[in-house]
Amino acid sequence: MKTKNIEGLSVFEINMLVQQGGRFIVYPAIMNQFKKTPIAYFVRANESSFKYAMNHFVLNLRVFHRRPFSVIRSMFDILGGGEESTEFVLMELTQNNHTYTPDIHFLQAV
Repeated sequence: MKTKNIEGLSVFEINMLVQQGGRFIVYPAIMNQFKKTPIAYFVRANESSFKYAMNHFVLNLRVFHRRPFSVIRSMFDILGGGEESTEFVLMELTQNNHTYTPDIHFLQAV
């Protein structure tokens, strides 16, 4: 799963922000059905998820002429706030947590 809005944050910082009310939201996008890669947005506690919902609504309008019923259904899902996937994304981030351990030998001044 691709995650957005977590650039520059460690897994520890993400866990702290989730404890303060942050969450991961996945919006149903018709375009994502073609890519097969859902996008999870990290929404902070003091942030509105409206801008992410509108982004997916605009993406869905692109394929309205091919799949009008799916676009209308996804519009109701978007208005409902998307799908909460915080636990799943945190589990995935924890499993894929790559720690950087530099080799001290190469960092010493010569």
